[in-house]
Amino acid sequence: MDRFIKSMKAFPFKGMLVIWGIFMLMGAVLFAERSGIHYEGSKSQSAYLSENQIVTEKEAVKELKKTCLVIMDSQQEDSQLAWEQFERIFQDMKVGTDVADLKTDTLPNLDSYETVVVLMSDLEPLKEGIIDGNTVIIDAKSGTSGAGRSAKAARYY
Repeated sequence: MDRFIKSMKAFPFKGMLVIWGIFMLMGAVLFAERSGIHYEGSKSQSAYLSENQIVTEKEAVKELKKTCLVIMDSQQEDSQLAWEQFERIFQDMKVGTDVADLKTDTLPNLDSYETVVVLMSDLEPLKEGIIDGNTVIIDAKSGTSGAGRSAKAARYY
């Protein structure tokens, strides 16, 4: 026993043994405290939707109130390309749209829509008198901005 006490006095990491002993004591106390606590899962039903309840994005957009009329002409190639891009934009923005193709459809009453988008570069198919020039508001902008540039008339085209 004397030999053990001498070796302990000569041991260079006595402080580490004390810290290790305290951690072991804390672990034993926490284990004894938590050993009587058991996990019991709640008995809930599955939160997954059945296949007949799933609504796709296109179905959801079809059910939206139609607030925007898109006028296009399928005979004009740029009109078709613009509609392909705008269709995705309207879906992402969750805007209900009606599409009037001047090749196959007649124009509906424009007063029943909040917004009318004309996707045509050549407006000749609209013919005169269908749209009154005094009531049309065109809000179109193009130009350059950003990188600390201020808004000046010379930068817009």
